[in-house]
Amino acid sequence: MKKITALILAALMLLSAGFAFADTEPGYYDEDTGRIRMTHQRYIRPAEEDFATVKMHFVDEGFSIFFNGVADSAKDIMLNAILDAMRSGDPTTQIIMPGLILDAEKYTYVKGLEYDSLMCWAATAANMLWQAGYPQNTLSPYTGRPFESVDEVFDYFRHIYTDLDGTPAQGIDALLDGFNPLDGVDGISQLEMKIKALFPFNNVDVDDLVFQAFGKDENGNKLYENIELLQDFNNNTYGITVHWHDPVTGELLNGAHLLTVCGIIVNDEAESLEDRYVGILIADSDNSIVHPDEVPTAPWERPRAAIASNVIDSATLYHLKLVDIPGQGPTWTIVGYNDNITTLDFLWKLPYLQ
Repeated sequence: MKKITALILAALMLLSAGFAFADTEPGYYDEDTGRIRMTHQRYIRPAEEDFATVKMHFVDEGFSIFFNGVADSAKDIMLNAILDAMRSGDPTTQIIMPGLILDAEKYTYVKGLEYDSLMCWAATAANMLWQAGYPQNTLSPYTGRPFESVDEVFDYFRHIYTDLDGTPAQGIDALLDGFNPLDGVDGISQLEMKIKALFPFNNVDVDDLVFQAFGKDENGNKLYENIELLQDFNNNTYGITVHWHDPVTGELLNGAHLLTVCGIIVNDEAESLEDRYVGILIADSDNSIVHPDEVPTAPWERPRAAIASNVIDSATLYHLKLVDIPGQGPTWTIVGYNDNITTLDFLWKLPYLQ
C-alpha cells in the first residue's frame, strides 16, 4: 500500500505536467479502442548490441564518470565526449550517436493526437527495462520472438496504454507482472486492453522498483542525499521525474517530464555533497521529435512507430546544481534544460536482471 500511495503521489504531480516494419499483414481494427492493431510487427533492423556500464576515475582531472545505456562499441566515444565537455568548463552538450544510445523517442508532443504525446514515462520505462536486460528475455506478443529493440518495447506500451501522463512503474509492471499499478487513477494513463505478464521468469519482484523523492519526505526531512544512489550503475538503471519552477519567484509551474539517467559526473575532490555532483547525462524522449508544425500525417500506427524510431538517438550532458527552492528546500536542478528552474523530484531505480 505504501508503494502504491507513493506512485499515486508521483502520478498526481504529473497531471499538470533506425527501424522500419516488414509488411507482413496490414493489421485489424480494434472496435473496443477504435485503433489499428498490428497482427504482426517485425522490425527489420537487427537486435541492438549489448549496452555497456562504465565507471572511470580520472585522478588528474579530479572527477569520476559513471554511465550506462551506450552501446559497447561506442563507450570510448561517449567517454571522450564527456571528458571534452567537462574540460571546457561548460558541460552542456548533446552527444549524438544514432543507434548507439538507449533513447526511445516519441512520435509527437502535439496534445490531442492521442498517440504518444504524453508518454515520456513509457519511453523512460522502455529505456530502463532494456538497459536492465528484461525485454531481451521476453517474448513480444506481436512477433512471438524476444523484443529486438528499445523502440519495440516503447511501441508495445503505446499499444496497451492510453496517451496520458504516467510513471515508469506502469510500463515496468505491465511488462513484468501484467498489471497497471495506477489502475483507476483519474487523469493517469490506463490500460486499453487486458494484458498478461510477458516476462517468463517468476523470480523478479517488481517491488524492487525503488521510488525516491529528492525534495522532502512526509516528515519534512530533506532527501537530496538520495542523489548518491545514482552511482550504482553497475547494478541498476535509473529514471527521473523533473518539474519546473519560475526562475524569479521559484513558484512551481504546470507540467512534468520523465527522463532516463544515462550517467553522472562526480567531483572526487569535493568536501561537501553540494559540490560533489556536477553533471548528469540524460536521454530525453522529447528532444528529437519532429516539430509540431512538421508532424507527418500518418493515420496508421505502423508508420508512426517507424518515424519515431528513426529519429536521432542522443544523450545530453548538463550541469547539476543544488538550489534552495522556496517551500521545498535544497533540491538538485538541471542547469540549462530550459529557461525555467528544472528540479529533480523523483528517482526511479530498476535492478539489472541477474
